[in-house]
Amino acid sequence: MSAQQIASHIEDAEIYHGEALCRQKSRELLDKMCLPRGLLPLDDVVEFGYNHTSGFVWLKQKKRKEHRFRAISKTVSYDTEVMGFVEEHRMRRLSGVKSKELLIWVSISDIYVDPNSDLDKITFANGTGSSRSFPATAFGLEGEDHSFAYIINPILHSISSHHQLLILPKQFHSSTLIESHRNNVEIYHGESLCKQKLRELLEELALPKDLFRADIDEMGYHRPSGFVRLKQGKKSEQKLKATSKTIVYNAELTMLG
Repeated sequence: MSAQQIASHIEDAEIYHGEALCRQKSRELLDKMCLPRGLLPLDDVVEFGYNHTSGFVWLKQKKRKEHRFRAISKTVSYDTEVMGFVEEHRMRRLSGVKSKELLIWVSISDIYVDPNSDLDKITFANGTGSSRSFPATAFGLEGEDHSFAYIINPILHSISSHHQLLILPKQFHSSTLIESHRNNVEIYHGESLCKQKLRELLEELALPKDLFRADIDEMGYHRPSGFVRLKQGKKSEQKLKATSKTIVYNAELTMLG
């Protein structure tokens, strides 16, 4: 049955092979969907596929894996084939994922974050309609500071249904990524000019002009891809009064507009 499901979505799908590349692509997809990057801690992944049109995604690994999420004391089993449909804040119609409840393995069919409710919680539901919620931070990658990207993207979604801005987590701030966007990039220096250009970009994306209140020293914008890089002298903080959240801006911030 799983082979038939994959076959029905394989046309126009992106398909990748190799553990490192599949892990990278699966994490990029979770970032795009505003879900914690540690939701799919698979090993020896041999194939990753994603159909942008239908939202269908599948991963194949060499053998079944059990993973212990220590922060919530839960064990989750991932079959050799994990598949389902993804959309912003949600993975649905999942197969191949089970959670151990006492001595029984329970199939997980739906994983989601409600952007209109508690952004710090992620909910797991089974086919019977039963569900449980846990802290979203329990499903981040070990040692990863993902709070800024995870908090701000749902907030952006609630501000404007037309926004096209994705904050990239800290691990994407690499020289390789920056170098890949060097050609045809617009680069600005100086706090005043950078602030002006950033506000112009936010207005273009139908987002509040004061969304980022950091003291930007350098701004780079690659218009063809939408890649944006902001640099400030030191890390800063901003309190979002409406949500009682404190956002930490690192010295370097990258995003896709």
